[in-house]
Amino acid sequence: MSESFLFPDQLAAYYAKVALREPPLLARLREETARLPSAQMQIAAEEGQFLDLLIRLSGARRCVEVGVFTGYSSLVTALALPADGHLLACDINPQTTAIARRYWAEAGVADRIHLVLAPALQTLDAELAKDEIGAGEGSYDFAFIDADKTGYIDYYERCLRLLRPGGLIAVDNTLWSGSVADPQQRDPDTQAIRAFNEHVRADQRVDFCLVPIADGVTLARKRWGLEPKEKNGDAQACIRRAACGVEHIAHRDVRRLDDHRVGGRQQVAGHEIADGLGQGRLGGRMPALLARFRIEPGAGGEAGQDSQCREKANSTLQCACRSTAIHRNSSSKVAASRRSAVSNPSVNQP
Repeated sequence: MSESFLFPDQLAAYYAKVALREPPLLARLREETARLPSAQMQIAAEEGQFLDLLIRLSGARRCVEVGVFTGYSSLVTALALPADGHLLACDINPQTTAIARRYWAEAGVADRIHLVLAPALQTLDAELAKDEIGAGEGSYDFAFIDADKTGYIDYYERCLRLLRPGGLIAVDNTLWSGSVADPQQRDPDTQAIRAFNEHVRADQRVDFCLVPIADGVTLARKRWGLEPKEKNGDAQACIRRAACGVEHIAHRDVRRLDDHRVGGRQQVAGHEIADGLGQGRLGGRMPALLARFRIEPGAGGEAGQDSQCREKANSTLQCACRSTAIHRNSSSKVAASRRSAVSNPSVNQP
């Protein structure tokens, strides 16, 4: 939807004048898409700007999108990601995604996007089944859902499993041009969106908000500490989530350094843990980190197996933290050099 039904025309014109800052390439893609018969499937420019801000604020590096169309939201996402970011894009239409590919290439972000042309549930289930560090459950930071409305709950459930604790899901069209509030509207899409809205509202695994922007965007943040406690044979999945979580924390610090926001006591507990982990100083904080990622002794399980699981978790977390320490230290030096250049203009900036 290109304009919000929530604004009267005069206010909408003012909003477009003062609230939007759309890059020329995105504007051109939106204009090309507007000529298609299915142009109403494109997200609004203000929604794209909103998604960009969410991705940057969250420090997301790994994202998933369900429903690509001509690639506006994919392009927004890829442009907001760091250079090593990754977007898994799910769609089934080779014609509309061909337009998307052109613009991804022109923007220089095609290497950040992995487009899979297949039913989205099939793609998401395949991703969930992966069994290696940095993939599978808990390995993504952000998800955007804008596809067939009758599949929303299924897409949401898969994406929630793919997200790390603290990760964010954004879902489009949850006000559905106001039809959700009209009891006379009983078509399958409207009823599916009503059911989805109630599903998220009742979901205690997330913090959520339905934002009245564009056609309605529901945000759901995956809460910490609500995953099932892992026992012996399930420890691999837990280890993957822990490693992904530590990696995300450290990389988020790197991006903050790159943005010159350095100094002061970091308030987020995960960041404080990461500060010690990044230097390899685990000490007594490892039990707290293991508990945060729900690695606990298996009740009634074999002590030897449980001990091995915890030892492997410790080892995996230390490796993840030491690898990110290299990036953290490098970024710290760059940030220090930039601050020096600001205070002493004669010094060349890196």
